Amino acid sequence: MQSFFQSLRRTKPTAQVLSHRDDEDLHGGLQRVLGVRDLTAFGIAAIIGAGIFGTIGQAAYNGGPAIIFLFIFTGITCG
Repeated sequence: MQSFFQSLRRTKPTAQVLSHRDDEDLHGGLQRVLGVRDLTAFGIAAIIGAGIFGTIGQAAYNGGPAIIFLFIFTGITCG
């Protein structure tokens, strides 16, 4: 169990991180793999998700036992 906690706290030396910055052959940087269509879909999903969480939060504040129907309707809508 001790090795598990040690692996959570492992670090990479700063010199190793900085050495990969100059090496273009090693592809040490991030690559662009998301296109405009992917980012647009991600943004729309984030807006819809925020709206759903806001609706559920408001219903939980004002609602009562019928909040389970909101979860069911939201799940069907998301599906």
